[in-house]
Amino acid sequence: MAKKKRKKTKAPVFQRHHLVYADSKNKKDVTRKIRKGVHRICCLIRHYNFLTDQEINAIHLDCELKREFGDEE
Repeated sequence: MAKKKRKKTKAPVFQRHHLVYADSKNKKDVTRKIRKGVHRICCLIRHYNFLTDQEINAIHLDCELKREFGDEE
């Protein structure tokens, strides 16, 4: 019987995502350590300066539903 080779899973790559940049003596950098793909999503969202309250709510709700129910399809 031939042995099945296990597919090696790559370790996730983490990046520091800046939520707030230090711009004065009183403000410090606020960063979070997030995975590379999630960092790309956050950067893309940040480019949209014209998001409406409904769009922001939809993005937030999608994230909360994903956390609560996972990937059920």
